[in-house]
Amino acid sequence: MDNFNLIDNSLLDVNDKILLKNLLQQNKYPEDIYNLSIFSKKGVEIINNNYNTVVYDKNEVLFYDNLMNIWLDNNLKLLPYSNWWYKTDIIRFLAHINRYLNRIKNIDINNYQTEESNFIAIQKWFNTYGHFLDELICLKEYNQTNNLIYKPFISFPLEDYEVESVKYASLNYKIICKSLFDNNYLNVFSNKKIIKVNGLILLKHEFIEHTFHHFPLLISNEILSKCDKQHDILNVNTNDILFLTRGIACHMPRNLDNQLEIEEYLSKKNVKVINPELIKFEIFVNLINSYKNIIITWGSALVNLIFCSENTKIKILKSKSYEHETIDLFNKIINERNLEIEIITHQNNKIEPSFIL
Repeated sequence: MDNFNLIDNSLLDVNDKILLKNLLQQNKYPEDIYNLSIFSKKGVEIINNNYNTVVYDKNEVLFYDNLMNIWLDNNLKLLPYSNWWYKTDIIRFLAHINRYLNRIKNIDINNYQTEESNFIAIQKWFNTYGHFLDELICLKEYNQTNNLIYKPFISFPLEDYEVESVKYASLNYKIICKSLFDNNYLNVFSNKKIIKVNGLILLKHEFIEHTFHHFPLLISNEILSKCDKQHDILNVNTNDILFLTRGIACHMPRNLDNQLEIEEYLSKKNVKVINPELIKFEIFVNLINSYKNIIITWGSALVNLIFCSENTKIKILKSKSYEHETIDLFNKIINERNLEIEIITHQNNKIEPSFIL
C-alpha cells in the first residue's frame, strides 16, 4: 500500500488528509507536520540558553495521557513536541495517529487526576537507559542554567518491570532521579488516569536539537559526587583495564556471537570484567571514573562514558546490529571529556579477542 492509500485509510479528517498529501508532494514532511488540525496551536515557543521550549501559562489546562505518553490541550489536541514519533516516517506516524484518534474517543475528560505545581517536561523518547539519562539531565540543566525550580514531570519505570515476557532492570533509575532531584519530581509511570495540570514548560528534544544527547560534564559530575567512593576502587592503577560487558538482549539481537569467549579471554589477561546491570549503580559509576582504560560494547551503554574521567582511552566493540550507526551521536560526550576512542568492528558478528588486547 503506498503512502497516499495509507493516508486515505487513516482516521484523519478530510482536510488533514489533503494537507498531509500536500506535505509529502512538496517535500515538507515531517517539517510542517504541526500544521495538521490534530495538533494544538496553543503555547509560546521560546529559546532559553540553547533550549527550544514551548511555554504554556497557568491559564492553560493541559492533560497527560500515560497510555500513549502524549500531552494534550483542553480540546484533546496533541501538544507539539510531546513525543518523538511526530517526526518519524509516514507509516509509523500514521499508525500512532490512528492510535491517538482512537484513544481520545475513550478518554473521559471528567475523570482525571489533578497535580498542582510548576512543571517542566521534555519530549518523550523511550524508557531505555540512554534516553532516560539524557532526558533527566536536560531537565536538570534547564532548571540549573536558568536558576529555576520547576518540578520535573516524568514517566519512567523506577522499578524492574516486564513487557511481553521481557524483563527490564531499572532500579538504578530511582537512584539517578534522587541524585538529580532529591524527591522533587513527579513520576506518573504507573498512573491509570489522565493527569491534569495548569501550565507547563515543555522542552523540545528532537534529534536535531543541540541539547540532544548533550550530557554536560557539570551535571554528570554532580551525579558522580553523590556516589560514595569505595575504598578498593581508589586503588586502581593507571594501566588497569575495565571491560563493561552486557547481558543478553531479549528484544533484539544486540550481542556479539562470541561475547563469552571475549569475557573469558580478557579475564585471563587480568582485565576486570563487569556487567553494569548486576552491580550497584554507585559502585559502577565510580569504577568507570577510576579506570583510564575501558573496553565497552556499542549501544546505550555508551552513555556511561559521561562518567569517565578526562583523557580515558576507550575501545568500543561493535556488533552487527549496530553497523549502520556512527559515533556522531556520542561526540558531545567524547569531545567534552577528551576521550580517546578506538572502534573495533565485528566480522560476521564476532570479534577476535586478540584484536582487542
